[in-house]
Order: sequence, then structure tokens, then C-alpha cells
Amino acid sequence: MLWPGFWNIMYNAFLNFVFSNHTKVIAFADDLAIMMTGNTPLEAEVYANSDLAKIEKWAKENKMQFSETESKAMLLTRKRNNKNINIYLNNRRLGVVKEIKY
Repeated sequence: MLWPGFWNIMYNAFLNFVFSNHTKVIAFADDLAIMMTGNTPLEAEVYANSDLAKIEKWAKENKMQFSETESKAMLLTRKRNNKNINIYLNNRRLGVVKEIKY
């Protein structure tokens, strides 16, 4: 467990990280919501995997790791498309859910 002051410093550094213009990060306490947009589910998947790879690299450089077992992916679309998305964190595919409590 990190000392709260140190956690705040690290969190602020993460929130100031430069993401693509398709990505928005929202923080609450020690939880993060990382949202990616795209014109198609495949495009959003590509953006998500690209930015998550950058996030993984940042975490590794700062001796941190985000839990892929506690992280989930969710696809929001207007179309009734049951497209299965493949989003990866720490080289593991995230579970895809239909709803997330945040």
C-alpha cells in the first residue's frame, strides 16, 4: 500500500499523462475510468489497446502496476451490435461486461 501523499503525487502524474485525443480519464478516489472513442468498435479497440500499452509503460517506469483482474472493458454503441472487443492490459485480455458500477 502506498502512503496517501505519495499516491496523490503518482495519481496526479498519471492524470497529467498525454493521452490521444480519443481518450478521456476520470479519477475518483483510487479508481479510474479510462474511456476511448472511435467511429467503429474496431477503431475504439485499436485506440484502447494503444493507449493502454502507453499506460502500462508509464506504470512500469514508475514501479506501479494496474490490476488486469480488477479491470473491465465495456463497449457502448447505438447499434445493436454484439461485437466482442479485445482489450488488453498487462498482456491479458480484459473481461467484457455489459454494465459497470462506478
